[in-house]
Amino acid sequence: MENIKIFAGKYYLSSIVKTDNLDNYLSWMKNPLENQYILSAKNSYSIEELRTFIDICNKDESTILLGIYDKIDNNHIGNIKYDNINKLDKSAYLGILIGEQKYKKIGVAKLTITISIKWLKENLGLENILLGVDNSNIHALKLYQKLGFRPIANKGENGLLMNLNINELKSNDS
Repeated sequence: MENIKIFAGKYYLSSIVKTDNLDNYLSWMKNPLENQYILSAKNSYSIEELRTFIDICNKDESTILLGIYDKIDNNHIGNIKYDNINKLDKSAYLGILIGEQKYKKIGVAKLTITISIKWLKENLGLENILLGVDNSNIHALKLYQKLGFRPIANKGENGLLMNLNINELKSNDS
């Protein structure tokens, strides 16, 4: 899905298209050490692969791929993706990447997840968000638990599948 724009405090989420400036995005995908929990990050990632991925996401009615941008300088700082959107089951799978180092661990992920999930509820009627997370990604686990995600199954050797009923989304700082 394309042409989505969601405002979130000092940031905004906007559909990514293959003609956008993808320099930041490509640098994140070519840095598996920095993004060790992103399965698709690899040293040999090409701009063509990235454009193809974006094109596939945008043509898929069950996927929403959004860039996360700083409102002040329009800097592309990360991405959030919802896929396997199922309007019958009222569910989707979440993936998020904060690619720019200075924006990590300052609340950007929490804010963008909260705002985008509310948008999904209001615009698509979704009720459940699922995600997979590596058990060793302690920071992400704490964030997801703080937002109200609950473990529902083990996923492979180090993975955990988590679910959030959107009506239980916690966006406060408790």
